[in-house]
Amino acid sequence: MLGFITNFLNSMWWWPVLYCYLWWQDQIWSPVDIMTVIYNRVIHAVPAAEEPLVRCGWFALKVRTVTKMRIGWLASGINSYIVQPIQHSLWPMQEVRDVRLIRDGQTMITVPFMNIPPALKECDYDMVLYEWRAPVKDKMDYYVLRFESLKEVTDNFKFSDAKIKTPCVTLEGPEEKFQIEFGKEDYAIAGNVLFDRIFIDYWLRRKHSKVMEPDQKYTVMFFDDQFNQYTVSQDQYVLMCASGFTIVSNNEDARCLEENISGNVPGAEADDEDDEEEEDPVSDAGLVNLVEAGDSSWPGMGAFYRWTSTPVVQKKND
Repeated sequence: MLGFITNFLNSMWWWPVLYCYLWWQDQIWSPVDIMTVIYNRVIHAVPAAEEPLVRCGWFALKVRTVTKMRIGWLASGINSYIVQPIQHSLWPMQEVRDVRLIRDGQTMITVPFMNIPPALKECDYDMVLYEWRAPVKDKMDYYVLRFESLKEVTDNFKFSDAKIKTPCVTLEGPEEKFQIEFGKEDYAIAGNVLFDRIFIDYWLRRKHSKVMEPDQKYTVMFFDDQFNQYTVSQDQYVLMCASGFTIVSNNEDARCLEENISGNVPGAEADDEDDEEEEDPVSDAGLVNLVEAGDSSWPGMGAFYRWTSTPVVQKKND
């Protein structure tokens, strides 16, 4: 039994486990705390040792920063000239096919927006849907723009502030109801036409595998953000505008209903005010304190922070 206890106490893994447990229970200091206490004791006993110790700490941090910069440059070069070419050869990137040509409620073909074949512009189709994706991470998968022709497809658009909630389409004879859930597909784009026969036929086929009869009647009911109820019949449609929406009859000319549909800006509403970019250059000494002293992984950082406690001076351009 005594031999078992002795072997257990002398095992290599036992001491690190105990140390980590006591550190977790705040019963023992971390290496940073230990080095800070040692540093304080040394400079208290020998004040003349403070300057060489600080110089050593400064040199160690400078070497570490420069090394990270050099290694980062080397890693970037390896990634650009070795890793990425191998990845592209093994898993070639495919063009995003984000333009849909719709005919008779079905997708004829999908093509990339940046490479639309000219021959397709003369084809016969009912509508074109362009799935615009934000260049940065966004809550929506994509924003859907509707066009009548491939010649009109553009990424120059304006968002609509209209809110269409819980739309439901009801088919007559026999009566059937289907929910229209946009999910992460945003159709709130100024100029979009929603809930006409072409759109309803496409949506029912794509989402519910339901085929409408050519002369089948339907109605669409939905609410706005104020919970006002609206109903759209088969001879009407919803025209999305920059501010709100309009219910239009098929025999009306919708070109002059909303003036702010034209003159759009790419990807967002135009801002009339010029935002001046403010640059915050930092002085050289302050930059060293801000970047290098901001890394707390060096053991003597507690003392080093006190030596570099001078606040960073930021200057703004007038």
